[in-house]
Amino acid sequence: HVSSSHHADLISERFDVAIRLGTLADSRYRATRIASFAILPVASPAWLASHPVQTLSDLAQAEWIIHERLPTPLRWQLRTDH
Repeated sequence: HVSSSHHADLISERFDVAIRLGTLADSRYRATRIASFAILPVASPAWLASHPVQTLSDLAQAEWIIHERLPTPLRWQLRTDH
């Protein structure tokens, strides 16, 4: 078991199986979807206390931790049914 954000060369490092998020970038590999996931905005109570979010404009100005392995930039879509 190896857990890392490093994108290992699975062939040269002799991995039999890997679980990765996102699209398949190397055509030498074969991928099968085993699950889907949702990306949700979350914040600690301490962060919210020092950065109150009252409006969508406040949310748009917030600093985010990004996931650099996503194939395209993340775009938030807000719905009113939740």
